[in-house]
Amino acid sequence: MPALSWWLFIFVTMMLNIGLERKMEKKWLNPRMWIAPSILACILLIDLILALKNMQTLPVDKAIILPKQVGISLFSTYLLAVEIAAILLMAGVIGAYHLGSQKKKVIHRFLEKK
Repeated sequence: MPALSWWLFIFVTMMLNIGLERKMEKKWLNPRMWIAPSILACILLIDLILALKNMQTLPVDKAIILPKQVGISLFSTYLLAVEIAAILLMAGVIGAYHLGSQKKKVIHRFLEKK
């Protein structure tokens, strides 16, 4: 399953036409734009460290879980969650394709590129 997610990531990246937005890239490279995300990342890192520090060790059952058991569990107990995740992934792929395939529209007829 992880290999499928890499192919999906590559497909979405190709559909977005990333090379077109140079001005936005320069804006993102501005150090002031990284202050808020850096603060949030530090808060999440501290939260992760505290959660790992306070975690109690639970007895681990060393039974082997087979792929068939995982499949039966996913498509019986968690069927609704799997279906919702599939719908959200498909909506993301369609949205990425739609955003990537739109061309810039020029308002004035003499400035249109043909």
